[in-house]
Amino acid sequence: MEINDAKLAIDQIMNEECQRPTIGYEDTADEWFKLSKEMTLEEVAARSKIMSVPRKNLWAQRQESPRPVTETPHIFRFGGTNFDLLMSVYGGVSEEMRLPLVDHILQRVKNGGTRLHSRPESYTFPTLDGKVCELPLVVEFCVRTGNSESFFAATAKPMMPTTSLAIMTMQLAETVALNWNWFSKEQLGAIPKWLAHLREIADRQTHFAYVLRGESSRVENPHYIKGYEREAREIVKAIDGIARECEQARSGISRVPCNVRSIWKSRATRLRSRTSSRSSALAVT
Repeated sequence: MEINDAKLAIDQIMNEECQRPTIGYEDTADEWFKLSKEMTLEEVAARSKIMSVPRKNLWAQRQESPRPVTETPHIFRFGGTNFDLLMSVYGGVSEEMRLPLVDHILQRVKNGGTRLHSRPESYTFPTLDGKVCELPLVVEFCVRTGNSESFFAATAKPMMPTTSLAIMTMQLAETVALNWNWFSKEQLGAIPKWLAHLREIADRQTHFAYVLRGESSRVENPHYIKGYEREAREIVKAIDGIARECEQARSGISRVPCNVRSIWKSRATRLRSRTSSRSSALAVT
């Protein structure tokens, strides 16, 4: 596929995701239990860990701030029609064309999003004030194709908070909480620093004045522009939660032996392949 054709296909997929989001996570613990006859002894041990860890459903987890970080990330499976289509396009271009393609996708983050649409009735997360956008798909695509650091670099480009960026940070909080194993321990330690610019430009819009330490009079905030408070507060809240999640996840990596993490990935890959085979007929037209 030529780069211009790939960019056109990407834009079609992103615009569709913006109007009718398809991506999300699901708890696959029940599938692990059903496949017990196929499991190795090590996988049975991993299954025992699932059963020993109490967990809330996704709706309940999303009500907490900061989000609780799961000790069993392998049971939370991510997927979606538009993600599959996006990966098909990405896999259909040559290696040297992939970086320009990723840059094209990340322009949406640098611009603070492209557009918003009303949330479809059947879609629940992430959404803000009844609106949805395509940036959650950008988050997951970059994380799962080894482009996390390029994604975080793109978050340092916007100069004002937007509803799309707020929705994006909500998705990122979900990713770290449920699938932190896609990040290295070093990356988890760096994420709060990588998000510092986005948090700063958002925090500036949460207050029109502030009081200096040791002073009684208020000082006007020169960066404040009325009308951005809602999305700004959501971004600050999400990023502060992500920082706490990263701490928990780094601790989780230290506790989980490498061989167990390998088992998680192996089983999760097999479960994903079963799901993918059902949708292998999908193609970009």
